[in-house]
Amino acid sequence: MTFYDRYQQLCVEAGSSATGVAVSVGISRASVSDWKNKGAVPSASSLKKIADYFGVSTDYLLGKTDIKIPRTNKVRRKSPKWHYLVVTERLPTRCGRKLKDL
Repeated sequence: MTFYDRYQQLCVEAGSSATGVAVSVGISRASVSDWKNKGAVPSASSLKKIADYFGVSTDYLLGKTDIKIPRTNKVRRKSPKWHYLVVTERLPTRCGRKLKDL
């Protein structure tokens, strides 16, 4: 499946035209024509815009994976302070000091 095929499929699922989506994210109509007729692949910045628009990964757009939703790299929230204190109180003092330094 080419980039354009995947892009067209996402546009149909979203109820939008290929040109309409591209223009709404700041990509020219000529670029869409190149993707369709010449098999061209968008630049990295255009791929990012399209991926953000549809909420998919750039790898999905390029056909490298069939998984639409990208993995998030969100940092887990730290444990509440009260939990930290309870855990360190159960450990020997030497271990507690090392944990507190982290």
